Amino acid sequence: MNRTARIAVLAAISSSIFLAAACNRYSAGATVFTREKCNECHTIKGKGGAVGPNLTLVGNRRSREYIVQQIKEPSSHNPNTAMPSFKERLSEQDVNALADYLSNLK
Repeated sequence: MNRTARIAVLAAISSSIFLAAACNRYSAGATVFTREKCNECHTIKGKGGAVGPNLTLVGNRRSREYIVQQIKEPSSHNPNTAMPSFKERLSEQDVNALADYLSNLK
């Protein structure tokens, strides 16, 4: 195999590994979303509740940092929110997985 072909193969493998890792993070976030019953209040792609905002395109409207803060302490954005804090309920890993998932909904 010539040098150009080896580089192309290595690039394809690296890209696949990166995509697999990204899919696992988003999948973990989707699992947290379902496990914590976020869909009872929030809609994604036409499925879910209508109490909270539709999150289908939330990644276009909000930064990842905003989403993390919203998960941990929603009253910091809106003192009258009905959304509970998940700061004590979710691990930091779950918060980050959920934020990764939501921030990529575009």
